Amino acid sequence: MNRRLILWLRVLLVFIWTGTLVLQGLIIPSGAFETARAAPEFAYLAVPYTACAIVAIGCWEAVLVALWALVTMTAHGTVFSPRAFRWVDTMAVAGATATVTCLGVSVHAIGFTDVGPLTVLLFLVGTVFASGAFTLLMLVMRRLLRSAVAMRDELAEVV
Repeated sequence: MNRRLILWLRVLLVFIWTGTLVLQGLIIPSGAFETARAAPEFAYLAVPYTACAIVAIGCWEAVLVALWALVTMTAHGTVFSPRAFRWVDTMAVAGATATVTCLGVSVHAIGFTDVGPLTVLLFLVGTVFASGAFTLLMLVMRRLLRSAVAMRDELAEVV
């Protein structure tokens, strides 16, 4: 694979990783504090919703680590090996965990509270759909990887 392409991808992954750390450490906690101060009737939700957001973002950080590992394997020409399954599985589990977390928050926010305007609720539902779609995509990619590894092993036997 092109070295420049891999370099740019790694630079982007580092920027995204840095953004998730800022989001987890600064933006989400301060936003939750400000919301709790501005709307005291929802202050009791600040800690659990913040924790859920930090967990969901942590899941996407795990995806970034797995992507880094897969990019490294691609650079070395070893991506079609059984070792890659571990990283694809990591991505699928992280996606599923984020989906369940977002679903829990969405169900709670929609069913048990009167949190925010419609746009907030649409954002919550959108995160569930996006996380779920990502998880299903990773399961499809795992099957494709399995087929590619099997074909590569079969071709190696023929040659």
